[in-house]
Amino acid sequence: MGKNIFIAKLLPVLIFVTLCVNTTLSKDDSTDFRREDKIRIKEALRIFEESGDSVWKDWDRAPFAIILVTNKNEYLMNHSDPTQDFKPIGFDSVIGSEIYTRPRRFSNNFLATFPAVNGISTIVVGLPENTSRTSLDWIITILHEHFHQLQGTHPDYYARVEALDLAGDDKSGMWMLNYNFPYKDSAVSSQYKLLVQSAKKTFLSIDSPDFESNL
Repeated sequence: MGKNIFIAKLLPVLIFVTLCVNTTLSKDDSTDFRREDKIRIKEALRIFEESGDSVWKDWDRAPFAIILVTNKNEYLMNHSDPTQDFKPIGFDSVIGSEIYTRPRRFSNNFLATFPAVNGISTIVVGLPENTSRTSLDWIITILHEHFHQLQGTHPDYYARVEALDLAGDDKSGMWMLNYNFPYKDSAVSSQYKLLVQSAKKTFLSIDSPDFESNL
């Protein structure tokens, strides 16, 4: 639901991206921090700067640290306190951030957000071709992951997640990505579809007399 509303609000801003960075990519060409990847990340940052707080109040208080995972390396940016294993390679004028790098440790198809570096919530994202995303979807995904960084700023977030008692013996947080949600259960999917439709109807009626009844 949140992602659908988010896309609807930002779609006019995003349309031109496919013209700017619709590049055919090769999986062999991913050992360096490519300019087209910098442009995609910059576009996500620009969209957020222009529209973020109008989508969700106080979103600008969340960190926007990102690790781009290529096939061989990781590139850390917008991070206030990198660990010593990340080596500085200079300020990047496209992204507007100091860039740090280290040999790859994370999976190169990651699309996740967690305290990956020095306890700071960090988006860990593989290249578009490794994550099966078009340029536009990849940019939207970064913005979606940035919402998880906002969630992590709530002081009781981790305590409430732990209180769900869903992690079992997993202390890494990977259970959130691997949770055995019943996606193929028709009863669950039909109820979820109904929830999405009801939420959309409510959202679109915010300024109408029907809003309270829809809510």
